[in-house]
Amino acid sequence: FLPADPANWQGIIPFVTLNKTDEWADSPDAAYWSGTADGTAPNEPAFSVGCWIKPTVINTNQQLINKFTTGAREFQFRIRGGNTGLALEVYDESAGASIGRLSSTLTAGVWQFVVATKSTGVTSAAVNLYINGADVDNADSASGVYVAQENGTGLLKVGVDGDGNEPYGGAMAGGPLGPFFVPVVLTAHTVKRLFELGRDALAL
Repeated sequence: FLPADPANWQGIIPFVTLNKTDEWADSPDAAYWSGTADGTAPNEPAFSVGCWIKPTVINTNQQLINKFTTGAREFQFRIRGGNTGLALEVYDESAGASIGRLSSTLTAGVWQFVVATKSTGVTSAAVNLYINGADVDNADSASGVYVAQENGTGLLKVGVDGDGNEPYGGAMAGGPLGPFFVPVVLTAHTVKRLFELGRDALAL
């Protein structure tokens, strides 16, 4: 990324283009990324994650934001290639169980604002997915008997999972529109407003 290169900007926003091979970002493990997760009900965390992306392809699994390492799985927000859409899957590692929701409306080669929210519920109904401010989740993704998310030791990753799998390929906006994680459930109104602000900043 070269700040002086106009090719690295969309509107007034800088962006990076990840090569779907060996480029990603991470952050050290911290309690912030896990909310109040301790593996026991009802201490189930609520959170929201999101980013502006322009994926090169959508027919392969690609990680956007996650804490997903073998033996310490918490959540993964990703492009799920089998349905060419978004997915947020949340894990109860000790139970080998998960909850989540899917969508099937992503488009390759186009800037899109993608957001996932997770309330304190312990079923797939606790998850919502948004693309460009609209709620788009249309199917459950769940397995096993989920009790509670657990606070794992994996790193927070952007663009790849904790085992180095499912790298993302394409552009991802930075600066004030950079990838985000917040320990609250964003309302549909807030997601829509963030989309409108980002669209203006990206001159879309």
